[in-house]
Amino acid sequence: MWLVRFLLRFVLIPLGLAAAGLAAMLLLLMVSGTKFLALLGADSEASGDAVLALLAAGPAVLFALASATFATALPALLAVAVAEIAAIRSWLYHAAAGGLAAWIGWWIADGGRKADAIFNEPALMAATGIAGGLGYWLVAGWNAGFWKPVFASGQTQQPARRPPAA
Repeated sequence: MWLVRFLLRFVLIPLGLAAAGLAAMLLLLMVSGTKFLALLGADSEASGDAVLALLAAGPAVLFALASATFATALPALLAVAVAEIAAIRSWLYHAAAGGLAAWIGWWIADGGRKADAIFNEPALMAATGIAGGLGYWLVAGWNAGFWKPVFASGQTQQPARRPPAA
């Protein structure tokens, strides 16, 4: 049984990481998309060119989102390894680890400079990490650890011993 769970982890972990990246990128797109639409709304002549601007900027935005995801990959994989080894199944751990991994990735990628980009807010990056951590937990984190049964009740109860009959 443990071998099946071990092999299943090789399927669930990459699926969970993909869900984490998708959740983080969707949240970042929603926030940066709102900023982009606010800039378009400020200029009345630019709204006619919105479709053309989205077609031109779309691949660049996706590349920027993918690079931000890759910058957080190493801290996130470290958090996943700790969760799998220790069989940590708490959604709170995965959310906190995702937020911390995204913040560390932002700090490493930013290098201390404050660039004028979508990714210039550490709180936004931590929020995307929290969304990514919850996305991972929904797919693979809720049953982390191949050696620990999923629906185990903990300790088995021993039947009470009766005193010997006299």
